[in-house]
Amino acid sequence: MSLFGGEYNNNKPMDIEYNSAAHKFKEQGNQAYKNQDYAKAITFYTKAIEVDQLDPSYFTNRALCYYNLNKFEECIKDCDRAIKINNNLPKAWKKKSQACLNLLRFDEALEAAKQAVAIEKTTAASN
Repeated sequence: MSLFGGEYNNNKPMDIEYNSAAHKFKEQGNQAYKNQDYAKAITFYTKAIEVDQLDPSYFTNRALCYYNLNKFEECIKDCDRAIKINNNLPKAWKKKSQACLNLLRFDEALEAAKQAVAIEKTTAASN
């Protein structure tokens, strides 16, 4: 039996089950986000993170929800966690910059914005 109900398939590694469960939570979070139910979306993204802490998209998506709820400190924390996993995420750097601006942390906002631009320039140059 798997951790998420249903039968465990011995031919299927557990990490695939974890990723599948996390992905399902993410999809539920995305739907709640589309419905502008940011608190509910946060709940689903948090569940995805509890299953898989190595996918930065769960943190960036939850950060966006926090931002939309004017919870800028929480937004910055999630952006930082996503950046710690993958430093080359312009979405995380941009959202961090915007949250810092809302908290009047101008130097930090500028640095985050510079990081986002640098990543986008590098990405554009390599394409």
